[in-house]
Amino acid sequence: MNMMMNSRHARGSKHRIVSLEEAKKMLPEPCEGEMDRYFPVRGATCGVEHIQNVLRGPYAFFHGCSKRIVSQRGMISWSGIGLFAFGDRDPKHFGAGHTMLLGQPGSGKTLLAKTIEERFQMETKRIQGTIDLMPSDIIGTSVLDIEENGRRSFKFVKGPIFGRYVIVDEITRISTRAQSAFLEAMSEGQVTWGGVTYQNDPFIVATSNEEGVEKLLDALSDRLMCQVRVQPFDRKDFTEILHRTQDFQRINLAPVCDHKTVAEIRQFFHDTVYVSDEIRDFIGHLAETINNIDGSGLLQQVRARLGFTADEEFLKPGSWPLSG
Repeated sequence: MNMMMNSRHARGSKHRIVSLEEAKKMLPEPCEGEMDRYFPVRGATCGVEHIQNVLRGPYAFFHGCSKRIVSQRGMISWSGIGLFAFGDRDPKHFGAGHTMLLGQPGSGKTLLAKTIEERFQMETKRIQGTIDLMPSDIIGTSVLDIEENGRRSFKFVKGPIFGRYVIVDEITRISTRAQSAFLEAMSEGQVTWGGVTYQNDPFIVATSNEEGVEKLLDALSDRLMCQVRVQPFDRKDFTEILHRTQDFQRINLAPVCDHKTVAEIRQFFHDTVYVSDEIRDFIGHLAETINNIDGSGLLQQVRARLGFTADEEFLKPGSWPLSG
């Protein structure tokens, strides 16, 4: 929220001070009376459209998650960023910031999916990762279609990859052969089957526990904007979960907007939030430093602090952690 509010040099938007009281009037109906606690008390200097899009987009998402999901601030925050930011890019397609959630079952990943589905009326599809999953189970397949006059032809039946919001549960149980079925949709916004190309622009959230069966393809990992480790619950969290689940059936999240509006909000942020040359240069310097850091022992300390296992490739000496 603060990052959005401080985008003072955003292109194409007139800036003025927007007070807290004025911003409260911009809240979408399901969030009325519950203002974002990060909104500056003295008001924000930015375009009015920025505030409107933050409140009906990311904040509406965070607000819905707070009604159902206990703790998991990182999972919620990064999933929201992935949903409303462009991630992988192609000359003809800017895709959502696909996200991977790492952690044990029962941490709220499915509740997160239901929140997105209800808040933004996004067509949700689910792919259950198994070792015998085939590419056709993800993309779809051709079936024989017999018309009333007896004419026969093959018809393409779309698979679950064609949802607007696609949950890939236990993605590391899917064979590398089947994992390749995600690549074209994630980076190019299309799926090719039988020589025919179909437009497809999903937001993909993959999940995995720490005991992966298959290695994630490097090309697939590269298409994920965020990999988030789900945090374990403490005693207070477990107590709160018992309270929340008692009233689950009473928590109905009213929709705020649809998939088209989500795409418009994503495009708005891309076009108007300005990043200075100094910040871009710093990011480039940081990425180069990470990719060329030596094996003096610093990487081992960083890996230990982040809780990486021995077989985790990221930040290993001699590895190339960050790609283009």
